Amino acid sequence: MRRLSRNGLKRQEGQGMAEYIILVIFIAVVAIGIVTVFGKQIKAWFGVATNELSMETADLSSEHATKDEIETETSKTVDSLK
Repeated sequence: MRRLSRNGLKRQEGQGMAEYIILVIFIAVVAIGIVTVFGKQIKAWFGVATNELSMETADLSSEHATKDEIETETSKTVDSLK
């Protein structure tokens, strides 16, 4: 009898682990799907964010490009990603 209960317990633990693995695989597939579908838009968002950060840096130093030049480059980058 003890053998059966020990084997049953091991099976339940194994089943729980399998369920977690399936869940992790499902989440990974969904994440890959989202990146595939929205990849260009995500890239554009990061490009805009990067350029916005560049503008803030440019405001702090007169050696860098002007804000208008950076905005022009930002528009070109966003337009090229569309």
